[in-house]
Amino acid sequence: MIAGVVTSTVDGTPLEGATIQAWSRSNVKSRSHTETKSNENGEFEIADITPGRYQIVARHPRHAPDTSKRVESGDMTVAIQLQPLPVITGQVIDLSTGGPVTRFDAQLRQTVPGSQDGLSTALVATRASFDDPNGNFEIVVPKAGEYMVEAIAGDFAEIGGHLHLAGGADLSRRAAIAAAVAVVVGAFAGAFAGGF
Repeated sequence: MIAGVVTSTVDGTPLEGATIQAWSRSNVKSRSHTETKSNENGEFEIADITPGRYQIVARHPRHAPDTSKRVESGDMTVAIQLQPLPVITGQVIDLSTGGPVTRFDAQLRQTVPGSQDGLSTALVATRASFDDPNGNFEIVVPKAGEYMVEAIAGDFAEIGGHLHLAGGADLSRRAAIAAAVAVVVGAFAGAFAGGF
């Protein structure tokens, strides 16, 4: 058995719902693994493993993954800390009424390298559906770069605007992105750690 706890590097908050995998280091050819999820206290247990060395891989939707832990079976004090990823938060507003758009999808887009006419490609992994009475959204930013936030709602034109997020930058600035029939207003929270 292997057991331990998963926390945030920022404040030590336990991370519920992290996926923890134990990859066998003894049998590299078959690369077998066992996985579990952390509970509300960030605790996890991986049972039914054979004696030997394991590489621990931890993932959480709002944190950078960690693959650096190497442990022996029987280690019951594995401490994993995950670095939070920055998020873009904001609100989608109907310009004709000033009220929130309550049902919409939002995603990040990136400009196609070398494009002279502003072509961009959607980062499909960032697309999420929102049903919020205030029109609020939150998107996890996967890495440093230049992005456009795009909101898509049934009766509205697709809208967006460009934002540059540099590695190590303070992302607490605000952005307002206007279009003909709607607006996205948002803020960035978090900072990029090295390695992105």
